[in-house]
Amino acid sequence: GDWSSDVCSSDLKIISLQSDAMFLARPSTSANGQPLQAEPLILFPAASLERPAGANVRRAHRIAVLGIRDSFWSLSSEPITVPPLQSGEIVLNAAVAEELGITEEDVAAKSAQVTLRIPKPSLLPSDSSLGKKRDLVESLVRLRVVAIIPNRGLGKFSLEPSQSLARNVYLSLESLQDALADSSLR
Repeated sequence: GDWSSDVCSSDLKIISLQSDAMFLARPSTSANGQPLQAEPLILFPAASLERPAGANVRRAHRIAVLGIRDSFWSLSSEPITVPPLQSGEIVLNAAVAEELGITEEDVAAKSAQVTLRIPKPSLLPSDSSLGKKRDLVESLVRLRVVAIIPNRGLGKFSLEPSQSLARNVYLSLESLQDALADSSLR
């Protein structure tokens, strides 16, 4: 599909996605005559995720966080089975799940929990003499992993051109908005 992006800061992007809309003569319908579907989302392109692993902690960095509505999955060209996301729940793509050592069995047993750390946007870099040195990250703790999606289709969604696999996590748009409202991420 096509997309447009308004960059609010280097750490937050607001994007409008449309399915099957690139280079169409009549932009109000898709190539097969169906109405276009636009989906709102919030994107943080560089968060980190951690999972307790016994006495250690497994971490994944440079993770893209997408705040989505449940209807986002209908943009996929192949079927994706994901339960409706509730507050405190997260979906991982297979690349992130593998890096954290989370399996489908962990998801089925409801035993996989992660902590998401999102950098707070700032007009000044933290290493600047005028930049903030504290309170640089917003943490969402004890998020339960409810699904792992394949590294294809929406599981490889990225706005950054790259040869490597996208590393994405998905939260409910509403719960991410609530986290933004409760912090200085806004």
